[in-house]
Amino acid sequence: MKIPNQLKPFISLALMIVIIAGALFAYQGFTARKNAADSSLSETDPSQEAAAEGELVLAEDFTVYDIAGKEVNLSDFRGRPLVVNFWASWCPPCVWEMPDFNQVWRDRQDDVMFMMVNVIDGKKETEKSGKEFFQDKGFSFPVYFDIDQDAVSTFGVYSYPQTYFIDKHGYFVAYAKGAIEAATLQEAIDMTIEAGEARQPAEGSSDGGDSGSAEGTEDAASAEGAGAGTPAPANG
Repeated sequence: MKIPNQLKPFISLALMIVIIAGALFAYQGFTARKNAADSSLSETDPSQEAAAEGELVLAEDFTVYDIAGKEVNLSDFRGRPLVVNFWASWCPPCVWEMPDFNQVWRDRQDDVMFMMVNVIDGKKETEKSGKEFFQDKGFSFPVYFDIDQDAVSTFGVYSYPQTYFIDKHGYFVAYAKGAIEAATLQEAIDMTIEAGEARQPAEGSSDGGDSGSAEGTEDAASAEGAGAGTPAPANG
């Protein structure tokens, strides 16, 4: 059906409002700071009171595997700001956000580390299907496989995609539930870098001591192929 010329400006405006609303929803999807009383990290925070009182929450360690099958720990990345994204190849929102994640990774890999964690449940997603998807897409960001589901159980992740932003000292800074676009990802990364510069290392930690091993595992992952990000329909 042909659209009357007099209606075209209104249709364009409506589309713009939808786009803006979508951007605002994505932005509001992550918590800007850990002092929010209804913290989106409640599943991973052993104390909601700590978040409500503005206390810092240290990300608990977990183990995943790189594309070569080598064990990689979250703590290996201590000393660098980190983006942890949980995804599955069957999840359309995950696939939608991946090109943006890949481009931001290419542009900012000197500033921030990425852990694109493929959630393996042995049914809807297997290690084989995850690797094939990653390699077929040709992305360059580092991908890791949560074969034992240690990462999702540690962070309390039950829907995809979910993205966590962790500063160089290992503290949670921001969180996104559902797909996000490049501008939101960039803003959250900037926030994470800034937070890390303003904070002190976690008690008993040695920032930077493991950063070399993180870069090594990242290089191994990147050399093998590409990866993906994951959102679940309606965050379910």
